[in-house]
Amino acid sequence: MTTSTSRIKILVGGPAGAGKSVVANLLSGLDRPDMVKAPSPTQGVRILELERAIPASKSASGANLLSGGRDATVTVELWDVSGDDRFLPFWSSTCKDIAGLVLVMNADVRAHDRAVEQWASMFPNLKSSQLLVLAQKHENPAQSRPRPKLGKPLARAPLFLTSLENEADVIKNEFNQFVANCVRAAAEQNDAEERAVLAGAGGPVASAPVGKVAS
Repeated sequence: MTTSTSRIKILVGGPAGAGKSVVANLLSGLDRPDMVKAPSPTQGVRILELERAIPASKSASGANLLSGGRDATVTVELWDVSGDDRFLPFWSSTCKDIAGLVLVMNADVRAHDRAVEQWASMFPNLKSSQLLVLAQKHENPAQSRPRPKLGKPLARAPLFLTSLENEADVIKNEFNQFVANCVRAAAEQNDAEERAVLAGAGGPVASAPVGKVAS
């Protein structure tokens, strides 16, 4: 089947020591045992690339969200961002033009609840479908606290209690669906902006396929 190609940028964020780099390695295929079990703290930001297949779909207005209405092979820039406050001054440029945010936290550390809420608050333009929370749980359920209940802006965002050692496939599958959600949200925004321009120019507001998800 013929496919089109697009590129989106997704951040992996959260508090220091939560396991962001381990998750990023897993999602990008760098999941050798040494990378999964003993990661080094990220200094600033680390950028990984991976590809995901996205099925064609339409917006609410009936426009094709991918060029030609075809399935797409999407290149994902996965930005693994340090949770160290020392790098806070650089986050504004790092976080520019993102299509989605994956937040990694330790489900058993209550302070991480507030930390991921603060991270999400930096991206008010993202929809709940463009947010994904991966809460790493304790291997022994008897030692784990109840499922975290996050406040705004994460109250409606999907949250999954996960184990990197035992549920790697679950994490990958949820991320694949998340990428599709981000592509759809970014393309719908492009569609809305194009329709607004046409409406402002007095031209016909036609449902035109979006050929580019992000630059």
